[in-house]
Amino acid sequence: MSNDTDQLAALHARIAQMESDLTAAVARADAEAARAADFSSQLDSLARAKTADNVEQLIRAGHIAPRDRAGLTAVFERLDGLSETTDFAAHDGQKRTLSAFLTELLSSHRVLDFGSHAVGAMDEPIRSDSELDARARQYAAEKNCDYASALTHCARWMQPQ
Repeated sequence: MSNDTDQLAALHARIAQMESDLTAAVARADAEAARAADFSSQLDSLARAKTADNVEQLIRAGHIAPRDRAGLTAVFERLDGLSETTDFAAHDGQKRTLSAFLTELLSSHRVLDFGSHAVGAMDEPIRSDSELDARARQYAAEKNCDYASALTHCARWMQPQ
């Protein structure tokens, strides 16, 4: 019987050790989960800061209007939550996230030039079709836009006849 008692005591000791090991493992897992949550929070903060910076760069470059800051930031944040990449027939064959594609698309063309839309952007009113044509061609060359857009822009300064 003493042998059985010794085996039972050894089993109780082993169970106690396993419970202790389990408690320590649960504590380590909880600590790792807390670190993972903290890391995830830091990644989210960095992603939001990067998104805000991308939007600010697009605004400074004149690709989007400042009034669209909040909406575009929300769109980018939503798109950043999607992890899959999509093939947009990129010229370089690379697959991009929707957010990266939209950033590249918006930054590829100058859409807004706040200085050129300011009051007094054209010093002299345009008085003739030939002057309108010349100013539109000059504007298109300076702003790297198509002739029709330049013509529309310059026509605002055409003096009524």
